[in-house]
Amino acid sequence: IGDFIKNMQAGAPGAAPAPAGAGQALPGGAATGGLGDLVEHFRLVMHGDAEPDEDILGDAVALEGVAKYPVRVKCALLSWLALRDCIADYRETTAMGG
Repeated sequence: IGDFIKNMQAGAPGAAPAPAGAGQALPGGAATGGLGDLVEHFRLVMHGDAEPDEDILGDAVALEGVAKYPVRVKCALLSWLALRDCIADYRETTAMGG
């Protein structure tokens, strides 16, 4: 992971929003510093608690319609929340000297 992530892909079969979410999360890569805000904004959009901002979400704004289908929200969030957790684990491990 480090300070920059090149891309993110869903490597397991799942509902269509899961791989779509992974592919649209980081087109072209991103620095890890602001990804927490990106993931939180996407989570809020999926739960209907925020309006999608294309400047923040980029191509992932296309997934806003998934919010209308509660059973699909979990699929769309899967790769985003995994990314958030990976970054948190990485930071914790490196902070402990691992």
